[in-house]
Amino acid sequence: DLRLREPRGNPLSNGKDLTGWFVNNDKGTWTVKDGAFVATSHKGLHYLRPDKEYANFTLSLRYMMDRGGNSGIAIRTHKDGWPSGDGMELQLLDRPGLVKDSTMAIYGNLPPLDRADRSEQWNEAVVKADGRMVTCWVNGELVQQINTALLPEVKHRHLKGWVGVQDHGGNVRFRDVFIHEAPDGLGLDAWYAPRPEPGAGIVLDRLMNSERLSRNDGIVSGVVATSVSKG
Repeated sequence: DLRLREPRGNPLSNGKDLTGWFVNNDKGTWTVKDGAFVATSHKGLHYLRPDKEYANFTLSLRYMMDRGGNSGIAIRTHKDGWPSGDGMELQLLDRPGLVKDSTMAIYGNLPPLDRADRSEQWNEAVVKADGRMVTCWVNGELVQQINTALLPEVKHRHLKGWVGVQDHGGNVRFRDVFIHEAPDGLGLDAWYAPRPEPGAGIVLDRLMNSERLSRNDGIVSGVVATSVSKG
């Protein structure tokens, strides 16, 4: 039962106040209570975040939210961007069962492998971003791992940007926020070695990423037409 744990790195919060943190769109209000970030005014969807941008890193934190709560962790988001469209959002969701947006789903794009979060309790979440590989653990269990270079929807997302935590209208608290920075780069060459692609993935890539149309992938287009009599 050997386990390895990276150093937690540098604290992103002093546990006393919001020094170094701000709300990205000025819609919400947060405070620090008993060492935790607590949202005190819910004025729509927003993120609490520091200003610094990060590329490769391991982010760790503890969170707790009310039953049925909905929140998220933002990573690698452009300064003026939104996580689910410009960076990535790792979903935090207190809902029974394993669904497409369960905790540590890449929101809107990829469900998690499993669930390990505990309702209405403190949970430990770890997010590791290394090149285009994103790996997540909750309470020590691996719940997400994907080479995002293989996902047509997110393969061109930013590799550096801000990180943050979300208020989505429910009572959620975050504490013990640490980040361990790593050198820039795409990670292991083996992650990007050519491999067979599923047909659906090729079609989706052609629809979403126009540069794919310039590659000779063996797909040719054509038109099939027919007519249907009146009635």
